[in-house]
Amino acid sequence: MKLLSLVPVLLAVETIALQPTHPGVLNLAEYSGNERDVTQSHLDSESLKAWNRSWDSTGVKSMDSVKSASDFLARVNIELATYKHFLAEAAWNYQTNRTEENREELAMTTDRFNDWYVIQKEKAKLYRNATCNEDLKRQLNIFALSAISKNKTMSRKKSELENRMATHYSDGADRLNTKQKINTTRLQNPLRVISKSRDPEHLKEVWLAWRQSTGPPIKELYSQYVDILNSGANENGFPDYSVYWKQSLFYDTSNLDKMLDTLWGEIRPLYLQLHTYVRRKLALAYGADVVGRDGTIAAHLLGDMWGQHWSNIYDIVCPYPEADDAHIFEARLKEYLTPKGLFRLAEDFCTSLGLPEMTRQFWRKSQIEKDRTGNDVCHASAFDFFRSGDFRVKMCTKTSLSGLKTVFHEMGHIEYFMAYSHQPTIYRAPPSAAFHESVGDTIQLSVLSDKRLRALGLVDPEKKQCDFCREKIPLLKNHHRTKRMINKLMQKALDKLAFLPFGLLVDRWRWRVFQGNITPDNYNREWWEFRLRYQGIKSPVPRSERDFDPGAKYHIPAHMPFVRLRYQGIKSPVPRSERDFDPGAKYHIPAHMLFVRKMLTSGASTPWQEQLNDLTGSSCLTSQALLEYFRPLRIWLQNENRLHKQTIGWNGATINWAEE
Repeated sequence: MKLLSLVPVLLAVETIALQPTHPGVLNLAEYSGNERDVTQSHLDSESLKAWNRSWDSTGVKSMDSVKSASDFLARVNIELATYKHFLAEAAWNYQTNRTEENREELAMTTDRFNDWYVIQKEKAKLYRNATCNEDLKRQLNIFALSAISKNKTMSRKKSELENRMATHYSDGADRLNTKQKINTTRLQNPLRVISKSRDPEHLKEVWLAWRQSTGPPIKELYSQYVDILNSGANENGFPDYSVYWKQSLFYDTSNLDKMLDTLWGEIRPLYLQLHTYVRRKLALAYGADVVGRDGTIAAHLLGDMWGQHWSNIYDIVCPYPEADDAHIFEARLKEYLTPKGLFRLAEDFCTSLGLPEMTRQFWRKSQIEKDRTGNDVCHASAFDFFRSGDFRVKMCTKTSLSGLKTVFHEMGHIEYFMAYSHQPTIYRAPPSAAFHESVGDTIQLSVLSDKRLRALGLVDPEKKQCDFCREKIPLLKNHHRTKRMINKLMQKALDKLAFLPFGLLVDRWRWRVFQGNITPDNYNREWWEFRLRYQGIKSPVPRSERDFDPGAKYHIPAHMPFVRLRYQGIKSPVPRSERDFDPGAKYHIPAHMLFVRKMLTSGASTPWQEQLNDLTGSSCLTSQALLEYFRPLRIWLQNENRLHKQTIGWNGATINWAEE
């Protein structure tokens, strides 16, 4: 069995939770065979009454047969598809045009869905206990899994808090991004400053301004939000919301915490080597006093507002600058491709793998550049509108390596939406939250190989050696290749590996908040304790409970999950010799894509363990592929750190805290 590719699986990024109550990136496949065009912009009250009349809210049909459960699910799947369409429509309208009218429309649509859902989920529980058909029971179990309160006042309060937190965050970010609302140009465009500036004082100023502008207004609202979520979870039989959340994101996974501990324990030694190397290079650039002398790294120096991705400091930490072609790659991207061109490139690659091309509606309705009004949410998201062919991406696309990666990632979500769109509505989702992220990241990693980039003309072809070089100096070419390989692995490690502890700590902090182990009195202290423990990162200025630094990260006020199982290696059962290979093709299609396509079409219809076993021959998640993939870099890092007599880790370090 040969290692053919990586399917990302541990701890990860930026897509909105698949929850019935959350109107963000919803898994909304096409409408149960009914392709009629719906022109309404919201659910009108007459439609809602008609739906509820058609299925009496107090009575349940005879539950003594498989047919009655099947009839119930047939109706629910159709109605659920319709509600999800309107939810997606309302969410799209608000995120592309943040007006008060659109905000109210989103809240009203969510309320109407909740009113319908709390009735239907109780019926589903009754049918679940009355049927022995495993497929029907699985649909009923998934549909009935909920933490929504029956109390309409609480549900509306929850929606109100979500909207208020999102508004505070967006307004805080806008204050720093809009010239008219700021007193100094040093704080304008903070995300660009944090990624490009090499002035540590300027970086610190912007880093602090972002947290002062976004976090504190959210703290009290977030505390109320936690109470409401826990109350809804208790009402539905869960001890706290974290138990529900983990079940909803990782269905069929009873040992999630243990699994995460095991995977992170296997990966942590590699992260420590990367952290140690980056710390030394930053100290050479800025001085040890700026970076820190206790083994930690100051959070404002990592090229990212939250210290989650470190790829923006690649110019500082590049192992072999003389062998680097990243600047050529960026220049050619900007020269040859527009934002739309990046999406066409991604589509071309996906179709070469046998995946379908994007639909007409995708190209007509997606928003791939920032709106001129500036009234949209730039956070990249993929949407499924539950109408035939209506899939969209919302993104403020920049023609850059970072932009290219995000485009491939988001198109991976769209491919997944399309693949399982034939399933019943309840199954139009991944079997666990891990799988949606895996598709986008796998495509992203695959296309960024040297062979494929050369085929696209984005990097120079390798120069042919003369006979003398090949015969007399055979190691010369290999030595240059090795340097370029280490550079490429470093780029990927800064982006993907550096993210893993952050992805884990964000949700583990939230889970402990829901469990009551972290309270409003120690929100911020525990946040920085987690960042120290997992990342080895420290605030550049003293923090206190007057601050709310978790609220400075979009996923906290937006209530988006962060932990994603990532980087599960595929040891395909298909030998390398049996790959589909076309010497004239731009891309080479691995034969195991047949298995991948089968997995994508399954949706949530079978447990993720079964789908993983079909794909890899094993139902166990492992970090082996990630460690194999980064093995050359690990050996190089170990040698570098040993050569420079570096201390690995940050034992004994403490957080930068201002006692009140």
